Formats: sequence, structure tokens, C-alpha cells
Amino acid sequence: MSLTLQGTWTGVRRIALTGLLTASISTCSATNIVESPSDGPAQPTCVLTDIPARVPTPKFTDTPNPVPTLVPAEYDSDGDGLIEVSSLEQLDALRYDLDGNGLADSDSNTQAYAAAFPAVALAESCTGCTGYELARSLDFRHPDSYASGAINPAWISGSGWVPIAPDYVYGSPRDTSSGYDAVFDGNGHTISNLYIRRMLTTADEAQIGADDRKAVGLFGVVHETGIVRRIGMVDVDLEVTNYEDVGGLVGVNGGQIAGSYVRGTIAGVSGVGGLTGENFGAILTSYTKGNVSGRSLVGGLSGYNAGVILASYTKAQVSGGSEVGALVGYNHGEILASYAASQTSASEERAGGLVGASLGTVVASYWDTQVSGQESPVSSGDTLGISGLTTSELQQPTQATGIYALWQVDLDNADGDYNLDTGREDFWDFGDSIHYPALKVDFNADGVVTWWEFGDQDRELPSPLPSLSTESTPTPAPAPPLPTPTRVWEYDGDGDGLIEICSLEQLDAIRHDLDGDGRADGDSSTSAAVYGAAFPNIPTGGPCNGTCQGYELAQPLDFREDGHYSSGVVNGSWIAGSGWLPIGSEETAFSTAFDGNGYSISGLYINRLTILDAPRGLGLFGVTSRSSDIRDISLAEVQATGLETIGSLVGINEGRITNSHIDGNVRSVDRTAGGLVAFNHGIIVASSSHARVSGGWQHIGGLVGINDGTIRGSYATGIVSGAGAVGGLIGSNGGQVSASYATGEVSAGWNTGGLVGSNGGTIIAAYATGSVCGDRDNGGLVGWNSTGGTISNSYATGSVAGIDGVGGLAGTNAGVPFGDSGLPGKVVASYSIGIVSGVGSVGGFVGANYGVVLDSLWDSETSMQATASGFGEVDGAQSASTADLQSQAAGDGIFANWNDGLWDFGHDDQYPALKADMDGDDIITWQEFGRQIRDVPDQIPQVGFGDIRTGLFPSQGAPAQCHEPESGIRPDSA
Repeated sequence: MSLTLQGTWTGVRRIALTGLLTASISTCSATNIVESPSDGPAQPTCVLTDIPARVPTPKFTDTPNPVPTLVPAEYDSDGDGLIEVSSLEQLDALRYDLDGNGLADSDSNTQAYAAAFPAVALAESCTGCTGYELARSLDFRHPDSYASGAINPAWISGSGWVPIAPDYVYGSPRDTSSGYDAVFDGNGHTISNLYIRRMLTTADEAQIGADDRKAVGLFGVVHETGIVRRIGMVDVDLEVTNYEDVGGLVGVNGGQIAGSYVRGTIAGVSGVGGLTGENFGAILTSYTKGNVSGRSLVGGLSGYNAGVILASYTKAQVSGGSEVGALVGYNHGEILASYAASQTSASEERAGGLVGASLGTVVASYWDTQVSGQESPVSSGDTLGISGLTTSELQQPTQATGIYALWQVDLDNADGDYNLDTGREDFWDFGDSIHYPALKVDFNADGVVTWWEFGDQDRELPSPLPSLSTESTPTPAPAPPLPTPTRVWEYDGDGDGLIEICSLEQLDAIRHDLDGDGRADGDSSTSAAVYGAAFPNIPTGGPCNGTCQGYELAQPLDFREDGHYSSGVVNGSWIAGSGWLPIGSEETAFSTAFDGNGYSISGLYINRLTILDAPRGLGLFGVTSRSSDIRDISLAEVQATGLETIGSLVGINEGRITNSHIDGNVRSVDRTAGGLVAFNHGIIVASSSHARVSGGWQHIGGLVGINDGTIRGSYATGIVSGAGAVGGLIGSNGGQVSASYATGEVSAGWNTGGLVGSNGGTIIAAYATGSVCGDRDNGGLVGWNSTGGTISNSYATGSVAGIDGVGGLAGTNAGVPFGDSGLPGKVVASYSIGIVSGVGSVGGFVGANYGVVLDSLWDSETSMQATASGFGEVDGAQSASTADLQSQAAGDGIFANWNDGLWDFGHDDQYPALKADMDGDDIITWQEFGRQIRDVPDQIPQVGFGDIRTGLFPSQGAPAQCHEPESGIRPDSA
């Protein structure tokens, strides 16, 4: 399998929130909050008969992209849209055409570009050109590599090579808009003896300005749309005494670097790496050897990482002052399935065996403890996902098992099917028991992926050495015959227009019929064969007689039980490795009905940890359209982990979900995770999550990660944690939430709420009872109620602890920034009773108030706070004693302006409770609306603020460290 990387790298921490359809928000009626489910037809059944053996599932194949037509052929003889580079003068001329279209970027450089590429200049146009490719290896110290036939002394002495596109604007992330933004394909060739010496003078600094920087490497800066691949840099010699961001291949990378390596010596000041100085994009299947040194942010592969490093390694010796790591100096991004076997040292502080310092994510990555000389994987930050191993431990696994079990995922998805069985061990060769893992890439373009053609990786060559020109891909052994199943079913035995699902193979096959008409979508013979094998009884001449409109479960299913497979054998790829591939994608969403009929699906397993094996939208269903209708289904014992945008039932929902429930564990390595749904644009009704949900970054919710649709009559009970915008029910809300609640504990770094982390939408008749703990902007109900956010007829009872902006109901109620339009945050007819503790801006009702509060209350006794707000005036929140809050049975007095259609005021010794119709009988009561705390709650002890970690929480989303202080010490007494 050759390494094929296409498309544009946009960064794993970017999520598109614009351009998506937003579901309309309906008005919540106090007397009809949840629709009553209608009576359905008779339950379907599975009919047992004999059928022939199941047709084996065919493999998916790639369809190559059309090749652009280019004229004349002299500058692109192979017609792949990449202009061929055959000399160092042509390599140098790439600086004049950074977008790779075959035209100089400015008129002043036209002549210089034409001198290097006369064939392109004579053509006057380059239709379809997307970049450049090496036609042969080049050596700066060999005259044959020059079109002139003579070595250019300026490139091997003095200041040496001038990097291609060296300028960028300092910021976070770096502004790489002036960088190289085309393809550069090395075609498996090498560039030898790159030599650079640089000194930035005081005059230079004054000229470029404080915010401008220069980057050093073969390429200075690669833009986010740039791709550099399949190139080997040999005997690199870089010494930079006063520049930032130095790499043997790229100074600052915002795009893709793939299938490449660097061997040599790289020395700089800050942001120094063997491959790249700073990485904000993606580094895939690459490695380095040699020596790397600097003062700070020094790494064998990259000095600083805020992007993704995947399936890469270093054996470079690394030394520096501070933030020194064998692989990365400072990690603020993702490192996946990578290792370091390098000696590492720091003269000052913060040296680590793998990473110098880390606030990012590391998954299944290792360092050699014997070689490195470092006892700790990192000097500071989170160590989750990093293991220190001896040399023999790194060399002993000779296949993707044990410590390398997670390395067998379909990393490049070169075959397009995200299937573990057709993509395992794409990039790694584990060798014998005396070998480190080595990378495999098709460097010589013969269609065969091997490790021995990918540079000098310090591996003993196989004996005899296979021929690189004649080796062919071995023919796989034939698969054993599948057992003959003994059961089959009518496709619609109960005549309700829903095709019955009685096996996991049938559940999987509906990905080929996303509109539910009983016919495989499109003209693909592969899809038709897979679908026909799963549903052999659907007539081919007239599927469902034109009446099919979706699918329904006819019995419970369990991924771990062989009896739930038509083959009679558990599918190992669904319970290990990457696990289940979601049904429906952003390109082709699930668009029909799925009725669970009250049955459960157990043991759903998802483990998609890379940007390449994780389509956006992870769950049983990946993406559903507005015409989808999922109902009456339960998922039990879910274990779902993904890079981002992961839920157990649906990743991205634009349709309707009703009466659906889940339990288990859901985790996002990066952002946007929900127990039921990650991103909801549609409608969720009468559904629940009992899952533990965690995330490495933001938008983490017990039920939904991000909501800009409608949620009503739903709840969540699990523990929820993340870095920011974390809520017991919803992480970030821009839609409508009504008649819903959350009871789980919630912890995060910022914008932490018992119900919603960050609210810019509408919350009506909702409550939260779980404790809330974090850093800043923490509230019992909502962490941050932003401009335009409205909370009405709601309450919170849980304890709230934080550092700054801590309130019983809301952490911060925002106003309208000066000069902006819109409405301030608003809270109406709501109350809170939980104990509140913090350091700055602490209030019984709201931590900091810039918005509007009306007809609201807080219990000054149970909260232990005498003021409504720690910062800002709150005229509309009234202090009340416990007795006052529990003695207004008629809804008068302090509750005179509250809606008695939503509230039940009980009797003496009871707090007000909310009423809703949760069982669909058209009668609203408080008894059916969850377990509401009407007595004085059992308060957890206040926290000791020396035990709360300040600043951003680590990307693994570890819960806040809130502990009980010594007896008798109050946090506000210090």
C-alpha cells in the first residue's frame, strides 16, 4: 500500500460550526412538554428457516482520482499535476511560485522563475498544476545536481541556503499565510548536504517588526494547505544563532509532512526540531536521526507541537536548556502511536524521555528508558498515554500486539473503507526480537510498501534482501469458509414498512441503504453484494414492493455474543482495534427511520483515535439527516473513544431521536463528546444517558456535547469531565432545553455547569443536582450564561467550588460587550441552594453578573454566602432563608411572580419542585420529573483551594482535584 495523502490539513482542534442547518426551535408548552408515543404495530419476529451459506463480504477498493490534463508535457511528463524539479536551481525557484500553479506569484519574479522553468514559461499556463515533485535526488555538493553544471558556493558556505518562504507572523497559532501552500512530493528521492548558517542582527529585528519572524529549514514555512511528502534529507547541517523555529525539513509547519525523514545536525535557539521547529499541522510516518540542540523548546522530531504527530519516531540525540524532549520539546497537541530511542539532556530544567513539557494528548507512545537517560516521560504536565520501556521491551513485540496493539489501526485509510482488516499495520514493520519498530513507505513508487527502502533506519536487512524492483505483493491466504447460518427472516413480517434486523450483519448492512427503501444506494456492485448477503429475502425485482421506509430491531443484539451474528461467529474487528464504523457520514447521512422496538444493543465498541481512521461524527450512527427518526432504542455497556465529535448513539444529529437511552463510557481525546449525541442540530425527546463522559478539550456533556437544536423531557446521570464548556447535560447550548435535568458530578477548567457548561440559548424548566468543581466560571446550573442566553424557571441544588466566578446557579451572567448588538444574559424565576465556595467573584446566586436577573432567589443559609453576586449588582436576586424558601405553599410571597403551571410549591419543609409530563400521559406532575431534592440537601464538605489545580486542565479531561480541607477551615477565612 503506497502512502497517499490528499486534501487540506486544517488542524485537529478546529471544528466547523458554521454553514450547518439549524433545527427550528419550538415553544415549550407547560401542558404538553413531551409528546405521548403512539401505539405501534405488532412486534416483528425472526422466522427460522434454512438458507444457503452467506456470501462473503467483498473488500472495498479505491477509485483513483482523475489525472488533470496538462500541456505541454515537458514540465509534467507523467501528467500528475506536479511540475518536475530536476536541478537545485529549479528547487530554489519554488520560492517564486508558492501556490504551485506554474506562474510566478509576482511580476517582479517572472523572469527568475522562467529562467529555472523555461518549459512552464513557454506554455504561458499550467492548467491543473498543484505543486512540484523531484525527478531525481539532488546534492548541494555535487555539480551534477545543478543545471549550470557548477556548484553554487553561496549554498555550501557563508549563510548557505535561503529557506523557501521563511516569513510568518508570530501568534498562536502562527500565521503561516505567507508560507508554501502547494504540494512538494520528493518521490522517494533525497536532498543531501543542506547547509544553513543564520544570524539575525539588531537591524534585521528593527526592520521586520516585533511580531514578524523567520523560520529556517529547506522550507521556512508551510501553509495549512501545503503538503510535503516522501522526501529524505541527508547530512543536513544547520546552525542558527538568533532565529526562532529551526527544522531540518521545515521551520514552521501548518500543513502536512508525511513519509519523510531527516538525518543530520540541527542547532538553534528556540523551537528547534529534527524535522520541524514548530508543528501546527500534521506530521505522519516520519523519523529523524542525528543531533538536535537549542536553548528551549527542543525536540528530536519537533521543538513545539500544537498539531498532530502520528506514527513517527526519533533516534536523534537531543540536548538543550529547558523544555527538552526526545520526540517533542513542548506538546500542546496530539502525539499518537510514536516513540523515541534518543539520549536526552537539559542543562536547566524540564527534560523528558518523550516530551519536555505537555499540556496536550499522548496516546500509546513510548520512550527507551535505557537510551534516553531520563526517568520521567515529561518534566511537567500530563503523562497519560506515555510509557517508559527498556530497549528489549520495545524490541520484543514482533507484531501489533501487546504495547503496540493500538498501532494496528487503519492509519492512512488508503483503501477508503476505514476497515481494520484491510488496513492493519499500514506503516509499521516490527521486525525480529532485536529490532525497534521501523516505518514502511513506498519510497520507490513500485507499489510495494517496505521499510528497507525508507532510508537508513538502523535495522538489519533481511537475508536475502528482496528485490526492490521485482517484489510483488504476496497473495493472501484464502479466508476459511463461513459457517452456514441456520436462520433467516422475512424482511417485513409485521407489514409496517420497516425492514427487520435480526443480526449484527444486518445492522451493519444498513449503511448501504441509508434511505431505507430496501435497495442498496448508488450503483456500487460491492454495496449491492454486501447488502444482498445480509438481506437475502428482499425481492430484487421490487424491494419491499415500494413500501419500505426504514428499519427496526426484531430482537436484542450483543456484539460480544456469537449467537447474535448470522455467521454464528463474533466479528473480532467490531470488539477490538478501531471497532465499529459509524453508519452514515457527512457526505451521505442516515436519512430514514430506525425503530429499536424497546430492544437493546449491547457491547458497542469504538476506538478511533487518529484523524485518519475517525470520520467526523462517531457513534452507532455517524451522521443523521433531518429526515431521520431514531426511536425506542437502548445501548448498553458502551465503550466509545474517539478523536472528536463522539456520542454513543449518534455523532452528529439533524433528525429526531425519541425515547432512546444509553449507559457506558464515552470519551473524546479532543473535543465535543456527549453521552447520547455529540452535536445535536435536531430534536431529542424523552431520552437519557447514564454514561461517564470525558473529553480532552471542550464541549463535553452528559447527554449532548453541543446543542443548537431542541432537547426536552430528557436527562443525564453520569459523571462528566473535560477542560472547558462542560455540563452535566450539555457542554455548549445554543438551542432550546426544556423539562430536562442532570444529576451527575461535573468538573472542568472553565465554564462548568451542573446542567450546561456554556449557554447561549434558552433553558426552561430544568434543574441540576450534581456537584460542580473547576477553575473559573462555575455554576450549579450553568457555568457561563453568555449574551443572548436565557434561563427561566429552573434551579440548582448541588455544591459549587472554584477559583473565580463561582455561583450557586451561574458562574457568570454575561452582558453585551461595548459596541456590540444583542441582549444580555438573562435569568428569571430561578433559585439555588447549594453550598458555594471560591476565592474571587463568589456569590450565592451568581459569581459575576453583567446581565439581567429577575424574580430569583438563593438560600443564604445552605449556600453559606450572604451576597447574591461576587462581582456586579444583582437587583433581581433576593436572599432567603431555608424556612422562607420552604414555607410558600400557595406560590405567593417571594414566589408571587412564578408560574404555578411549572412549579409545585409543596408544603412546609419542602423547596419548590418543577412539574413536567415525562411519561406521556398528558398530566404534568413533579413526582415523575426525576428525583427532585425537596428537603435540605446533604452538602459535601467545602474544598481546600490549595488542592484545586489552576489554569487549563490537561487535555485528557481529568476531573478537578477538589478535596476536603482540614476540619474547621473555611476557604474564605484565609
